[in-house]
Amino acid sequence: MVYEMRFQTVDPAKRADYVKTYREAVQGCKSAGSTGGHILCSEDDPSAVIVILLWESKEHLARWRGTESYKSFRAAVEGLQTKKSHGGFYLARRFDEIASAVPRRQSVPNSDLGHEFIAV
Repeated sequence: MVYEMRFQTVDPAKRADYVKTYREAVQGCKSAGSTGGHILCSEDDPSAVIVILLWESKEHLARWRGTESYKSFRAAVEGLQTKKSHGGFYLARRFDEIASAVPRRQSVPNSDLGHEFIAV
């Protein structure tokens, strides 16, 4: 699985319309191998939106591009963006997976310093 993250800029006055339109228009990607996603709206910058889509692989997205479903999606959302979006693909690991991959800390006594320090 791979995450596609798109950083987008919209007119703050039309952000609600953008989110609604995007959610409706992107539904076609499910048949191409997307397993869902999220739309994040910034509380600090009303023009900032991040879209995160989860894909089975980058190839699934590549196959969706060029289809009628993709063309319809792009036509629906492009006019609501004030700048071209940018982003890329990311692999995710859960925090507990990361923690299990890191060696456990060991407490090592150090009599010279009169206390213990942590060896990683």
